[in-house]
Amino acid sequence: MKKLSNKKIYIPLFLLFFSFSCFLCTFLVKESDYFWHITAGKYMFLNGPLKEDVFSWVLNGTYWMSHEWLFELFIYFLKVIFGNFSMLIYIFSSLFMFYIIIYLYNKEKINKNLFFTTCWIACSLIFILVMQARPHFISYLFLSLTLYFILDLVRNEDSKKIYFLPLLTILWANFHGGSSNLGYLFCFFTFFIGLFQFKFEKIEAKRLSKSQLKKLFIIGFISIICTMINIHGIKMTFYPYLNMLDKTMLENITEWAPTDINNLTHLPFYVLSLIILGILLFSKKKIQLLDITFIGLGIYLGLKSLRFWPYLYIISSFFVFNYISKFKFDNMKFIMIFLSSFLLISSVFNFDKVYSEINKENLHVDKKIIDTIKEVKPKRLFNYYGYGGELIYHNILVFIDGRADLYSENGVFTDYLHIKNMQYDYKELMNKYDFDYFLVTKGSTLEKYLRTLKYQKIIESNGILLYKKV
Repeated sequence: MKKLSNKKIYIPLFLLFFSFSCFLCTFLVKESDYFWHITAGKYMFLNGPLKEDVFSWVLNGTYWMSHEWLFELFIYFLKVIFGNFSMLIYIFSSLFMFYIIIYLYNKEKINKNLFFTTCWIACSLIFILVMQARPHFISYLFLSLTLYFILDLVRNEDSKKIYFLPLLTILWANFHGGSSNLGYLFCFFTFFIGLFQFKFEKIEAKRLSKSQLKKLFIIGFISIICTMINIHGIKMTFYPYLNMLDKTMLENITEWAPTDINNLTHLPFYVLSLIILGILLFSKKKIQLLDITFIGLGIYLGLKSLRFWPYLYIISSFFVFNYISKFKFDNMKFIMIFLSSFLLISSVFNFDKVYSEINKENLHVDKKIIDTIKEVKPKRLFNYYGYGGELIYHNILVFIDGRADLYSENGVFTDYLHIKNMQYDYKELMNKYDFDYFLVTKGSTLEKYLRTLKYQKIIESNGILLYKKV
């Protein structure tokens, strides 16, 4: 009877995971960076791994820390096979696999509490805010596997899943090297917390066995070495830390900005934090030190940068089920099937919008301007940051694009900001770069300035203008 019961549970759970993956994909947004990722993948397919800039005129030939090179090759291959539907396939697969990993780890608790499971899966709507076909979804999946391997060892000292972590780290260092340090960091965090054993009020720490501690330390150390197995070698090991110390990027890129309590669009992040903390605090069970430490780390990362909030949801998914008492809800399986059906129907009705989004060949710079730029063949084009990816996609050399780390490291990002905002030494910088054309937004400070000087307007379309230096 038990086996039959479990089989009946699998169907509504599978539908729930499937429908939420489909529904979240309806919020997929195509953004500028996708274009240069695809172009980089195509270039590498034809010429081999990229280790220097080939897309800008200002830094052409300069060393480039292409920490996402394997993702770019991967997403390009997907596009060759599936066309623009590759975006949907990539995002859907990442989400669905994440749900499956969470289920495999919490299998018994999920089967016994379908009501809370449905509520918790609904909280994955937090992913809506990051629905872009970029390498961060690979990191979400890799983080899920990392926690699964580590926490399975904590739960069972004979577990051998931890031995897959070094291999996963190698993949991480090549698909999305900027986050590849998380694998060994979580290993060492678990090792350190596993040294303690105490009870204090509601907090409880349980010491890990010598075998568990030994495995965590050795695998963590091996994983550090594994971050060096990539086209950039040991530089990748230090890259995540150097990247997070770059003040220029932290202050000027929206997705890197810290969370602002006064910004209403950031409210869902605080709500998620309160839900998770509320589950722990109001539970009758003791709060494990490891659990609250990992959740605290997820909150810290989210407060530090907006792009890290999904990490909190992923981390918490391995712990929250431990603190929920069984809640019996009649006909829950039918409710799950009804909810899944509603989400699938909603996804179908939104398909036209998604289809239109994934087939966009431009976001800002339309074909008229692209054709004009190709015709005039600028040698030193000035363009806005958000336009760079589309220009690269159309084989136009840029002044700046979404590879902020490359431009920040070489001082170009700061120069770009001074010119764009007409601050400090902008006149000297304009003479230094000797731009022959400017691609700017209508009504912007720089556009008004160009209008009053000896610059000729070549074309205007959809609020974007191309000026020529006379």
